[in-house]
Amino acid sequence: MASLPSLPSSPMPAEALEARKDQSSTSPQRKLVHFFEKSRDQWKAKCFDAKGTVTRLKNSVHFLARSKDHWKSRVKELETELARLHIREQDREAEIAILQKRLLNRRQREEGVWPHFSLRLSRIPLRLVT
Repeated sequence: MASLPSLPSSPMPAEALEARKDQSSTSPQRKLVHFFEKSRDQWKAKCFDAKGTVTRLKNSVHFLARSKDHWKSRVKELETELARLHIREQDREAEIAILQKRLLNRRQREEGVWPHFSLRLSRIPLRLVT
């Protein structure tokens, strides 16, 4: 129960005290209606804005999740492609090494040097026996 306001030092007549107790300490109803309507409208607007924010954030999360999945799959594709290209590069390097060896052997044969000898045949004098 609310306490009564402090009484002034001079004694009030009993009738004044009774009149004061009968008076309610609330505002007039017309003012309260306006206040509560305004409060309700502000609460509804706040709730509406919050729902809109929640919806936008959900959409953003959904978009980001799809984007993340897309980029993950794209990275996997590119990693697979990179591995395939590395294998292809190694195969080409091996093929180049084989071809260089063949070319070296062919040049040595044309010059008269066998691949397993370090001598040049063109420098060895050939004598025909007569």
